[in-house]
Amino acid sequence: MRYLTVKNVSPILIVVSAIALGNLLSAPKAAPTKTELTARVPMVKVQRIQRRNLHATVASQGLVTPKHETPLSAEVQGKVSMVAPQFMAGGFIKAGELLAQIEPGDYESDVEAAQAALARAKAALELEQVRAGMALTERKNDSKLKASRSGLRKPQLDQAMADVASARTVLDKAKRRLARTRIVAPYDSIIQSRNINSGQYLSEGMAVGVLLSTASAEVRLPISVSDAEYLDIHRHSEKTVLSVTMKMAGQQFESRVVRSEGVVDPATRMLYLVAEIKDPYRLSAGNGTHFPFGSYVKARIKGRLLPEAVLIPDYALDGGRLWLMGENRELQPLAIDVVGRQDDYVLVRGELNNGDLVSLTRLPYPTAGMSVMVDDDASTALTDNHPERFSISEPVIEKVQVQ
Repeated sequence: MRYLTVKNVSPILIVVSAIALGNLLSAPKAAPTKTELTARVPMVKVQRIQRRNLHATVASQGLVTPKHETPLSAEVQGKVSMVAPQFMAGGFIKAGELLAQIEPGDYESDVEAAQAALARAKAALELEQVRAGMALTERKNDSKLKASRSGLRKPQLDQAMADVASARTVLDKAKRRLARTRIVAPYDSIIQSRNINSGQYLSEGMAVGVLLSTASAEVRLPISVSDAEYLDIHRHSEKTVLSVTMKMAGQQFESRVVRSEGVVDPATRMLYLVAEIKDPYRLSAGNGTHFPFGSYVKARIKGRLLPEAVLIPDYALDGGRLWLMGENRELQPLAIDVVGRQDDYVLVRGELNNGDLVSLTRLPYPTAGMSVMVDDDASTALTDNHPERFSISEPVIEKVQVQ
């Protein structure tokens, strides 16, 4: 019996493998699958143009400061005999209320001395009037006596009258100095600081304390020169009738601008308006929003009416143009002029009509006639629940479906 060996099998395998490989290479190939390439259409969000009469609103901020601040000083010298309990930092006082008392003894003595001097002068005047009357009678009874001023004692009478006037002046001065020993509040106020204590000796002109009037407060509101274009600002307070809405700690309060300082700060290039707050501590009303001095408040100043205004987010600008989407959803450029800015929005002027769709998406390389798709969920229209009032920096947005 014969067996196959490696030497006998190897040629056979080589021949069979070659035949199989040839058949595989000569077999028909399947046709390649064709893939159609489609152009990628960018998706944009759009805003529908609405021309409306809008009120510009300028945002600002500032600190509440007293309209009147008075550093009190001692008008006479002496030792402090009493300090009122309410005369302390943060205390509220009424006009005419006693704050401190300087020992009045010496000044009371001066008043008494002046009263005595006035009484003597009046007595001397009465005596001189009697003498002048007697001299006049003598001249009438004796026709040989020549009438003259000295003979009728008129110089002596004039001197006596002057002495009375001088004594009365000294008395009035003494009374005023006595009254100045009482340190009183000149108006309703809050105490900012107190610099004296009971038993302390005061010299004339020494600082006693600082009072801040609670009748009204002011807020200096800086605005840029460009924002001033939206406000009707006049130099005279009677012509400045800008309304202001102030907010502090979640509370809101209506006020008004009473004047413009009329000068642009050379350091900040800002113009300052001054708003007034009546009764900032609500001492008369008893309730409501308090505006303590030194508080930081935010303010929105209602400006002039902007008729037929068009408001666009500033990120929609592509240089000096906007991209409008036509009915066939193709982009077309439109040159516009920016006439003002408010925060993240711009007021524009151009051939824009109500209903025009402006692309808000910044495309890398937009071209005229480019086809786009609209993101309906992100598309918006500018609207306002109050047609006569609008805040440029806080627009209200509503959804818009683009067909």
